[in-house]
Amino acid sequence: MAVTKNKRDGVLSIIDGTTPSAVETTITFCEGDFTYNEPKKNEPIVVKERTGALAHIKSNDAFSGYGQCSFTFKYVDKTIKGLMCNPAATSAIEADKINSRYKTVNVKMILKSEAGATEETHTLYNVFFDPGKVVFKESGEYSTLSATGIIFGKIDTGVRKFVDVT
Repeated sequence: MAVTKNKRDGVLSIIDGTTPSAVETTITFCEGDFTYNEPKKNEPIVVKERTGALAHIKSNDAFSGYGQCSFTFKYVDKTIKGLMCNPAATSAIEADKINSRYKTVNVKMILKSEAGATEETHTLYNVFFDPGKVVFKESGEYSTLSATGIIFGKIDTGVRKFVDVT
């Protein structure tokens, strides 16, 4: 299920993997959107007999591919693309089984009530932003930056976890 929120609903942060304490950068922009979807589950595998009749149904793999996240915002600062595409340190650790050439960041969207209290937090683990999919667009009234990333997820107690909502 895709989740879409507007920037006015919360705060969007990019978190790299710097140790001992990760660098968290809040993206400040006037207008924008934020969307993500977790990977789809694979369907059960149908195994047929030679005659075409159902022999049995085999269990499926846990998931099919990876999830995606995307957001667009009014362009404010050129350093944001560097923070997403080339962070100081990747957020992935060896246990996450992600190749080190993919520099990933964690993305956190904090949704707030009208009174300003935190209602829920969406954390996306190990998101890779391809520089070619982070696009600057010049416009008459304002410029925008849009980004699309792949959610690789992390290994949490032996299971790959892509998103955490608290």
